[in-house]
Amino acid sequence: MAFETEVGITEENFLSLGLDDIEKMGLERSGDLILLSGRPTREMFLHGYSIGVFAMPIEDELLPQDVYGWFMPKERGVIPIPPLADSVLADPPRSLRQSMKRYRAKVDRDFEGVISNCRRTPRPGGWIDDHIEEIFRQLHRDGIAHSVEVYEGRELVGGLYGVEVNGIFSGESMFHIKRDASKVALVELVKFCKENDFVLIETQWNTPHLKSLGAVTLPWLTYLDILRG
Repeated sequence: MAFETEVGITEENFLSLGLDDIEKMGLERSGDLILLSGRPTREMFLHGYSIGVFAMPIEDELLPQDVYGWFMPKERGVIPIPPLADSVLADPPRSLRQSMKRYRAKVDRDFEGVISNCRRTPRPGGWIDDHIEEIFRQLHRDGIAHSVEVYEGRELVGGLYGVEVNGIFSGESMFHIKRDASKVALVELVKFCKENDFVLIETQWNTPHLKSLGAVTLPWLTYLDILRG
C-alpha cells in the first residue's frame, strides 16, 4: 500500500523517482528543498541517497506534524577518496598526529552511543528526532549505516555516522567532547573508505570547518553525474 501523507509525495511515488526526475526538480527550484513527505520509511531513506537527496524534519506552523523535507544541496560538500594531497586528512599536522596517538579510533563499536551524542550536540536546526534515530539504528543493524568512535581511555569523546550507498559514504552527523576528536574520526573514516573502495565521502553541505580539513564543493549536477556512474 502506498505511504499516504497529508502533504507532499507518497512512498510509492517517491520510490519511482530517478536521477533524471531529481535533476528536473532541481532545475525548477531555486533552493535546496525539493520535496515534502510524511515520515519517511527505511526504503525511502535508502532510495533518497541513491538519487542524491536526504530527509530532515520540518517544523512549520503552516504544515501538519511529522512533515519531512527532502534536500538536494545546489552546492554539495565532498571529501575525495583519497583526500587532496595537501589536505589535513592526507597529511595531518603535528598537533593532529599527537591527538591520533592519544585517542583510539574504532569502526562500528558503539553506533547507538555515537548517534545519541550527535543528537544531544546543540546545533541550529537539529534534525535527529526519534524517527530518524530509529531508522538509522535499523540501517546499522542491516550493515548499511556505519559509525566511527573515538575513545580516550574508555570514554567515548567523539565520533560520526553515515550510510554507504553505491560506493559513496554519505556522512550524517559528527560530535566531539574533546579537542580534535572529530578530526581523528574523519581520519579513521578516510581509512575505512579506502579499505572499502569508496570513491568519496559526501558531507551534504560544506562548512568552513570541513573545508579546512580538505572538503571541496561540487555543483549539484556534477554530484548527480557521479551517482549515475
